Amino acid sequence: MHSMTQSTTRRHLLALSLVGMLSACGGSDSDSSPAPQPEVNLIPVAQLDGPASTTERADVLLSAEASSDADGGIVSYQWQLNLGGYDQGQISLLPNGETATLRVGELAEDTEIEIAITVVDDQGAKDQHALLLTLEELDKDKLPQMPDDPDQEVAGVDADSDGVRDDVEIKILELYPLSRPERELARMGAAKYAEVIASGTEGDDVKQTLAANELAKMSACFVNEYGMEASQKAAVIRALMLNTRERQQAYDAFDRSRSGTVGNSYDPANLDCQLPQE
Repeated sequence: MHSMTQSTTRRHLLALSLVGMLSACGGSDSDSSPAPQPEVNLIPVAQLDGPASTTERADVLLSAEASSDADGGIVSYQWQLNLGGYDQGQISLLPNGETATLRVGELAEDTEIEIAITVVDDQGAKDQHALLLTLEELDKDKLPQMPDDPDQEVAGVDADSDGVRDDVEIKILELYPLSRPERELARMGAAKYAEVIASGTEGDDVKQTLAANELAKMSACFVNEYGMEASQKAAVIRALMLNTRERQQAYDAFDRSRSGTVGNSYDPANLDCQLPQE
Protein backbone atom coordinates (compact mmCIF):
# COMPACT_ATOMS: atom_id res chain seq x y z
CA MET A 1 0.00 0.00 0.00
CA HIS A 2 2.74 2.36 0.90
CA SER A 3 4.55 1.46 -2.33
CA MET A 4 1.47 2.31 -4.44
CA THR A 5 1.11 5.70 -2.72
CA GLN A 6 4.74 6.57 -3.48
CA SER A 7 4.32 5.55 -7.13
CA THR A 8 1.22 7.68 -7.52
CA THR A 9 2.97 10.64 -5.94
CA ARG A 10 5.92 10.29 -8.31
CA ARG A 11 3.56 10.28 -11.35
CA HIS A 12 1.89 13.47 -10.13
CA LEU A 13 5.21 15.19 -9.69
CA LEU A 14 6.33 14.11 -13.15
CA ALA A 15 3.14 15.48 -14.72
CA LEU A 16 3.55 18.80 -12.93
CA SER A 17 7.15 19.00 -14.14
CA LEU A 18 6.13 18.44 -17.77
CA VAL A 19 3.46 21.14 -17.57
CA GLY A 20 6.05 23.56 -16.24
CA MET A 21 8.45 22.72 -19.02
CA LEU A 22 5.78 23.21 -21.71
CA SER A 23 4.83 26.57 -20.25
CA ALA A 24 8.43 27.69 -20.23
CA CYS A 25 8.85 26.66 -23.89
CA GLY A 26 5.77 28.52 -25.08
CA GLY A 27 3.75 25.41 -25.66
CA SER A 28 0.54 27.03 -24.41
CA ASP A 29 -1.77 28.43 -27.14
CA SER A 30 -2.70 31.40 -24.98
CA ASP A 31 0.90 32.70 -25.00
CA SER A 32 1.71 32.30 -28.77
CA SER A 33 3.02 35.45 -30.72
CA PRO A 34 1.07 36.70 -33.84
CA ALA A 35 2.48 35.74 -37.26
CA PRO A 36 4.35 38.61 -39.04
CA GLN A 37 2.17 40.54 -41.57
CA PRO A 38 3.35 41.32 -45.13
CA GLU A 39 4.25 44.99 -45.85
CA VAL A 40 1.52 47.00 -47.61
CA ASN A 41 2.61 48.82 -50.80
CA LEU A 42 1.78 52.53 -50.70
CA ILE A 43 0.03 53.90 -53.76
CA PRO A 44 2.10 56.47 -55.72
CA VAL A 45 0.90 60.05 -56.01
CA ALA A 46 0.48 61.53 -59.52
CA GLN A 47 1.06 65.26 -59.95
CA LEU A 48 0.60 67.04 -63.29
CA ASP A 49 1.71 70.66 -63.64
CA GLY A 50 0.93 72.99 -66.54
CA PRO A 51 -0.94 76.17 -67.47
CA ALA A 52 -4.72 76.52 -67.31
CA SER A 53 -4.91 77.97 -70.83
CA THR A 54 -2.96 78.58 -74.03
CA THR A 55 -3.58 79.75 -77.58
CA GLU A 56 -3.49 78.27 -81.04
CA ARG A 57 -0.08 78.03 -82.73
CA ALA A 58 1.67 77.36 -79.40
CA ASP A 59 3.73 74.61 -77.73
CA VAL A 60 3.19 74.00 -74.01
CA LEU A 61 5.44 71.95 -71.71
CA LEU A 62 3.61 69.74 -69.19
CA SER A 63 5.40 68.07 -66.29
CA ALA A 64 4.73 65.09 -64.01
CA GLU A 65 8.13 65.40 -62.33
CA ALA A 66 6.52 66.22 -58.98
CA SER A 67 4.84 62.80 -58.85
CA SER A 68 6.16 60.60 -56.04
CA ASP A 69 6.18 57.12 -54.48
CA ALA A 70 6.94 56.98 -50.74
CA ASP A 71 8.08 53.36 -50.56
CA GLY A 72 9.56 52.69 -53.95
CA GLY A 73 9.91 54.26 -57.36
CA ILE A 74 7.76 55.25 -60.33
CA VAL A 75 8.56 53.11 -63.34
CA SER A 76 5.99 54.31 -65.89
CA TYR A 77 4.39 57.59 -66.99
CA GLN A 78 1.31 57.09 -69.18
CA TRP A 79 0.00 60.24 -70.92
CA GLN A 80 -3.52 60.69 -72.31
CA LEU A 81 -5.10 63.45 -74.41
CA ASN A 82 -8.88 63.86 -74.38
CA LEU A 83 -10.32 66.30 -76.94
CA GLY A 84 -13.93 65.65 -75.99
CA GLY A 85 -16.15 66.26 -79.00
CA TYR A 86 -13.79 68.73 -80.67
CA ASP A 87 -12.43 67.52 -84.00
CA GLN A 88 -11.63 70.74 -85.89
CA GLY A 89 -8.16 71.51 -84.70
CA GLN A 90 -4.55 70.45 -84.96
CA ILE A 91 -3.87 69.30 -81.40
CA SER A 92 -1.32 66.65 -80.43
CA LEU A 93 0.52 65.43 -77.33
CA LEU A 94 4.17 64.38 -77.53
CA PRO A 95 5.15 62.34 -74.41
CA ASN A 96 8.75 62.18 -73.20
CA GLY A 97 8.84 60.27 -69.92
CA GLU A 98 8.12 62.61 -67.01
CA THR A 99 7.23 65.47 -69.38
CA ALA A 100 5.13 65.96 -72.49
CA THR A 101 4.67 68.74 -75.04
CA LEU A 102 1.19 69.85 -76.03
CA ARG A 103 1.33 71.12 -79.60
CA VAL A 104 -1.57 73.36 -80.63
CA GLY A 105 -1.82 74.28 -84.30
CA GLU A 106 -4.72 76.07 -85.94
CA LEU A 107 -8.09 76.11 -84.17
CA ALA A 108 -11.53 76.70 -85.66
CA GLU A 109 -12.88 77.96 -82.32
CA ASP A 110 -12.13 78.11 -78.60
CA THR A 111 -12.26 74.73 -76.89
CA GLU A 112 -11.40 72.91 -73.67
CA ILE A 113 -9.34 69.73 -73.50
CA GLU A 114 -8.18 67.35 -70.77
CA ILE A 115 -4.71 65.90 -70.30
CA ALA A 116 -4.13 63.08 -67.81
CA ILE A 117 -1.04 61.40 -66.42
CA THR A 118 -1.11 57.92 -64.90
CA VAL A 119 1.94 56.92 -62.86
CA VAL A 120 2.79 53.29 -62.07
CA ASP A 121 5.15 52.26 -59.26
CA ASP A 122 7.56 49.32 -59.09
CA GLN A 123 4.85 47.05 -57.66
CA GLY A 124 2.18 47.90 -60.21
CA ALA A 125 0.13 50.38 -58.15
CA LYS A 126 -1.29 53.33 -60.09
CA ASP A 127 -2.55 56.86 -59.58
CA GLN A 128 -3.88 59.44 -62.05
CA HIS A 129 -4.06 63.24 -62.17
CA ALA A 130 -5.90 65.22 -64.87
CA LEU A 131 -5.52 68.83 -66.00
CA LEU A 132 -8.08 70.92 -67.92
CA LEU A 133 -6.77 73.43 -70.47
CA THR A 134 -8.66 76.12 -72.35
CA LEU A 135 -7.41 76.64 -75.90
CA GLU A 136 -8.05 80.04 -77.46
CA GLU A 137 -8.58 80.73 -81.16
CA LEU A 138 -6.91 84.05 -82.06
CA ASP A 139 -7.86 85.08 -85.58
CA LYS A 140 -11.57 85.84 -85.23
CA ASP A 141 -10.81 88.67 -82.81
CA LYS A 142 -8.56 90.25 -85.44
CA LEU A 143 -11.36 90.49 -87.98
CA PRO A 144 -13.26 93.72 -88.60
CA GLN A 145 -17.01 93.85 -88.13
CA MET A 146 -19.19 92.83 -91.05
CA PRO A 147 -20.31 96.08 -92.77
CA ASP A 148 -24.02 96.84 -92.75
CA ASP A 149 -23.96 97.17 -96.55
CA PRO A 150 -20.67 95.76 -97.90
CA ASP A 151 -21.73 96.23 -101.54
CA GLN A 152 -22.92 99.80 -101.45
CA GLU A 153 -19.73 101.08 -103.08
CA VAL A 154 -17.60 99.36 -105.73
CA ALA A 155 -14.51 99.55 -103.51
CA GLY A 156 -16.45 98.19 -100.55
CA VAL A 157 -15.54 98.74 -96.90
CA ASP A 158 -11.99 98.26 -95.62
CA ALA A 159 -12.21 99.55 -92.05
CA ASP A 160 -8.79 98.25 -91.02
CA SER A 161 -7.11 99.59 -94.20
CA ASP A 162 -5.24 96.38 -94.95
CA GLY A 163 -6.16 96.30 -98.64
CA VAL A 164 -8.86 93.61 -98.28
CA ARG A 165 -12.59 94.28 -98.09
CA ASP A 166 -13.94 93.50 -94.62
CA ASP A 167 -16.61 91.10 -95.85
CA VAL A 168 -13.99 89.21 -97.86
CA GLU A 169 -11.66 88.95 -94.85
CA ILE A 170 -14.44 87.30 -92.87
CA LYS A 171 -15.25 84.90 -95.68
CA ILE A 172 -11.61 83.88 -96.13
CA LEU A 173 -11.35 82.85 -92.48
CA GLU A 174 -14.50 80.77 -92.94
CA LEU A 175 -12.99 79.09 -95.99
CA TYR A 176 -9.62 78.29 -94.42
CA PRO A 177 -10.05 78.16 -90.62
CA LEU A 178 -7.25 75.63 -90.12
CA SER A 179 -4.68 76.88 -92.63
CA ARG A 180 -2.98 80.16 -91.91
CA PRO A 181 -0.76 79.98 -95.05
CA GLU A 182 -3.81 79.54 -97.28
CA ARG A 183 -5.61 82.40 -95.55
CA GLU A 184 -2.66 84.73 -96.04
CA LEU A 185 -2.31 83.71 -99.67
CA ALA A 186 -6.04 84.26 -100.24
CA ARG A 187 -5.82 87.67 -98.56
CA MET A 188 -2.93 88.60 -100.84
CA GLY A 189 -5.00 87.55 -103.86
CA ALA A 190 -7.98 89.60 -102.68
CA ALA A 191 -5.75 92.67 -102.27
CA LYS A 192 -4.47 92.25 -105.85
CA TYR A 193 -8.01 92.03 -107.20
CA ALA A 194 -8.90 95.17 -105.25
CA GLU A 195 -6.15 97.00 -107.16
CA VAL A 196 -7.52 95.63 -110.45
CA ILE A 197 -11.05 96.81 -109.62
CA ALA A 198 -9.79 100.26 -108.64
CA SER A 199 -7.78 100.62 -111.84
CA GLY A 200 -10.73 99.51 -113.96
CA THR A 201 -13.02 101.98 -112.22
CA GLU A 202 -10.64 104.91 -112.71
CA GLY A 203 -9.52 104.02 -116.24
CA ASP A 204 -5.96 105.08 -115.43
CA ASP A 205 -3.55 103.31 -117.82
CA VAL A 206 -0.59 103.50 -115.44
CA LYS A 207 -2.60 102.01 -112.57
CA GLN A 208 -3.95 99.32 -114.90
CA THR A 209 -0.41 98.35 -115.92
CA LEU A 210 0.66 98.17 -112.29
CA ALA A 211 -2.44 96.16 -111.39
CA ALA A 212 -1.73 93.73 -114.24
CA ASN A 213 1.74 93.13 -112.83
CA GLU A 214 0.28 92.52 -109.36
CA LEU A 215 -2.23 90.05 -110.79
CA ALA A 216 0.61 88.19 -112.52
CA LYS A 217 2.45 87.98 -109.20
CA MET A 218 -0.68 86.56 -107.57
CA SER A 219 -0.93 83.91 -110.30
CA ALA A 220 2.70 82.87 -109.76
CA CYS A 221 2.10 82.54 -106.01
CA PHE A 222 -1.03 80.43 -106.50
CA VAL A 223 0.73 78.12 -108.96
CA ASN A 224 3.57 77.72 -106.49
CA GLU A 225 1.16 76.79 -103.69
CA TYR A 226 -1.49 74.75 -105.51
CA GLY A 227 0.07 73.55 -108.74
CA MET A 228 -2.61 72.23 -111.08
CA GLU A 229 -5.35 73.50 -108.75
CA ALA A 230 -4.14 77.09 -108.89
CA SER A 231 -6.79 78.30 -111.36
CA GLN A 232 -9.59 76.76 -109.30
CA LYS A 233 -8.31 78.31 -106.06
CA ALA A 234 -7.81 81.71 -107.68
CA ALA A 235 -11.34 81.54 -109.09
CA VAL A 236 -12.70 81.34 -105.53
CA ILE A 237 -11.04 84.66 -104.65
CA ARG A 238 -12.11 86.21 -107.93
CA ALA A 239 -15.73 85.26 -107.22
CA LEU A 240 -15.56 86.86 -103.78
CA MET A 241 -14.13 90.08 -105.18
CA LEU A 242 -16.33 90.35 -108.30
CA ASN A 243 -19.60 89.64 -106.50
CA THR A 244 -21.60 92.56 -107.94
CA ARG A 245 -22.32 93.78 -111.44
CA GLU A 246 -20.40 97.01 -110.85
CA ARG A 247 -17.28 95.17 -109.70
CA GLN A 248 -17.47 92.81 -112.65
CA GLN A 249 -17.78 95.79 -114.99
CA ALA A 250 -14.69 97.39 -113.44
CA TYR A 251 -12.78 94.15 -113.99
CA ASP A 252 -13.98 93.93 -117.60
CA ALA A 253 -12.77 97.49 -118.21
CA PHE A 254 -9.37 96.54 -116.83
CA ASP A 255 -9.31 93.38 -118.95
CA ARG A 256 -10.06 95.33 -122.14
CA SER A 257 -7.25 97.76 -121.37
CA ARG A 258 -4.81 94.87 -121.33
CA SER A 259 -5.87 93.50 -124.71
CA GLY A 260 -2.83 93.13 -126.98
CA THR A 261 -0.34 93.63 -124.16
CA VAL A 262 2.19 91.07 -123.02
CA GLY A 263 2.11 90.20 -119.35
CA ASN A 264 5.15 89.73 -117.18
CA SER A 265 6.14 86.47 -115.53
CA TYR A 266 7.51 86.20 -112.00
CA ASP A 267 9.46 83.71 -109.93
CA PRO A 268 7.48 83.08 -106.70
CA ALA A 269 10.75 82.54 -104.85
CA ASN A 270 11.33 86.28 -105.20
CA LEU A 271 7.79 87.28 -104.18
CA ASP A 272 6.03 87.89 -100.89
CA CYS A 273 3.05 85.61 -101.33
CA GLN A 274 1.47 86.20 -97.94
CA LEU A 275 -0.64 89.01 -96.52
CA PRO A 276 -0.83 88.39 -92.74
CA GLN A 277 -3.90 89.26 -90.77
CA GLU A 278 -2.64 91.73 -88.18
